[in-house]
Order: sequence, then C-alpha cells, then structure tokens
Amino acid sequence: MLKLGAVMVVITLGAFLAMRPQTAQTAPTALPEVNEQNFAKLLKHILPTQQECRWQEIPWRNTFWDAVKEANRAEKPILLWGMNGHPLGCT
Repeated sequence: MLKLGAVMVVITLGAFLAMRPQTAQTAPTALPEVNEQNFAKLLKHILPTQQECRWQEIPWRNTFWDAVKEANRAEKPILLWGMNGHPLGCT
C-alpha cells in the first residue's frame, strides 16, 4: 500500500510540473555605454515628449467641492475620477 501512495505522489508531482508554464531562457540585453557622444540621444529617449506631458495642462482640482462650484459657474460637467486601491494596480 505504501508503494501505491508513493507512486501517486510522484505522478501528481510530475503532472503539476508538466503544467507549469515554461520560461524562455534568453541572454540578458547588454546596456548601452553612456558617453559624451550618445548622452544627448539617450536623454532624448528617456525624457517624456511635450505630447506625453499634456495631462499636466489639465486644470485639476484638489477638492470635489471646488470643482462643483467652478462647473456650476461655467455650466460644464465634472469628471470625477474615483478608485479603490493602489494607483498603479499593485494591490
């Protein structure tokens, strides 16, 4: 009876290992050397573009009540962005 139990454990473990997703073994990407010749190009690649920073031009309000008063004066709707949890989805 003990042999049958050991065989079942081995079969179950084998099936579990066979179902795991296989990760590809890839060589690590070499990092570029930073020097005076390529510094400006790397900096331009890293910094956000003006188009990517347009969200900073939105006149956000710190409190909902300030937005309500301003929306009433301008007769415009309000976008209320509400969420629960970590802002990057790390919950």
